[in-house]
Amino acid sequence: MSSRKLSKKKKQEAFIAFQQEFKRWQHELQCDGYTVHFKLKKLDEQYASIEVDEHDKAAWVDVSEKDIGRMEIDDVAKHEACHLFLNRLIHLARARYVRDEEIHQEWERLASTLEKVL
Repeated sequence: MSSRKLSKKKKQEAFIAFQQEFKRWQHELQCDGYTVHFKLKKLDEQYASIEVDEHDKAAWVDVSEKDIGRMEIDDVAKHEACHLFLNRLIHLARARYVRDEEIHQEWERLASTLEKVL
């Protein structure tokens, strides 16, 4: 990662590129049912992070102001979209009461989606 400072215009361009790539993967991974909010901010240790509210089907993605290349932007956007894709399974795993059938259905949904994407 480069440590040089980015102009406001370059930060905005990188931010838009991240959002576009994230949304592409959100669609590819069949997660269009989530409303995603993006915020550009200072992050110390990572380029992006995601929080998901499974009940409201909403996600908040924080994107760093750090200067990284286009390939890294694309990889990080895909990585965060994968977190969104896996969120329902994590939600079920954390639930106090969950039926085996619910876990199996989610497992099959994930496998079917990956089968189409890969």
